[in-house]
Amino acid sequence: MHRLAIAAALLLPSLALAKDLTPGTFTISGGAGAAYSSITSSASGFQDLKTTSTQAQASARWFVNPTLAIGGTFQLQRSRQESGGQSESSSTMFIGPALRAHLPIAPNADVIFDAGLALAKAERAGTSADGVAWHVGAGVAWFPIDAVSLDAGLTFQSVRYDVSGVTTTNEGLNLGAGFTVYFGR
Repeated sequence: MHRLAIAAALLLPSLALAKDLTPGTFTISGGAGAAYSSITSSASGFQDLKTTSTQAQASARWFVNPTLAIGGTFQLQRSRQESGGQSESSSTMFIGPALRAHLPIAPNADVIFDAGLALAKAERAGTSADGVAWHVGAGVAWFPIDAVSLDAGLTFQSVRYDVSGVTTTNEGLNLGAGFTVYFGR
C-alpha cells in the first residue's frame, strides 16, 4: 500500500506537465500500417494460408474535452493472400466515425486509445463486397513540438462482409505509425 501511494504521488506531476489539449482543438492525422498472418489448417485439402496487408489512413478529430476527441477516419488497405503456390490480392476502403482518448504520461507523451466503426467496400478478382468494420487500439503519441505528435500503436480490426448469403469475417492485429497535427491549442 505504501508503494502504491508513492507511485501515485510520482505520477501526479506528469499529468500536470502533459501537453495541454483544450476543448475545440482540431486534429488531422495520417499514418501507415502493416499486418502479417500465417494460418495452418490440419483439415484435408487445406494448405497454409499467408496474408500480408498494408494500409494508409487519414482522420480528422475535434476535442470535446481535454482527453476525448471525436471525428472520422478514412482508410485504404491492400492485402495479398498466398496458399499452395497461388496468390490473390484485394483492396478495401473504410470510412466512418472514430474516437480518440489521450492519457498524459509524461511532459511530451500521451498514451492514446482509438475506437471506430466503418463502412467497408472490398474488391477482389473483379468482384466487390460491402461490409461493416470496427477497430480498437492503443499506442503512444510523442510531441516533439506543441503542434505535432508522432504516433505508434497496435490496433485490432474486424471486418464482416455478406456476399450472396455467405458471411465472411476477417480479423487481425495491425501495427502502425503516423503523425497528428493539432490546430487551435
